[in-house]
Amino acid sequence: MRSQAAEILSHLRTGKSITASFAMNNLRVFRLAARICDLRDSGYPIHTEMVKRRSKRSGRVVRYAQYSLGELI
Repeated sequence: MRSQAAEILSHLRTGKSITASFAMNNLRVFRLAARICDLRDSGYPIHTEMVKRRSKRSGRVVRYAQYSLGELI
């Protein structure tokens, strides 16, 4: 079994971004921000973008973090 950080890194290396919702539903990772912190501490250049959008359920504006992998040196 691979670690959660390894699963996240594998997803990011495909060029896609990841959100907490995606991580929970597809990778069974419930503390994405903590795993992102672990990856950053290991030297990976992970970028954070705060996304705003209108909720389909409530109509309110919601904000969430979307992570992507930067250029590896």
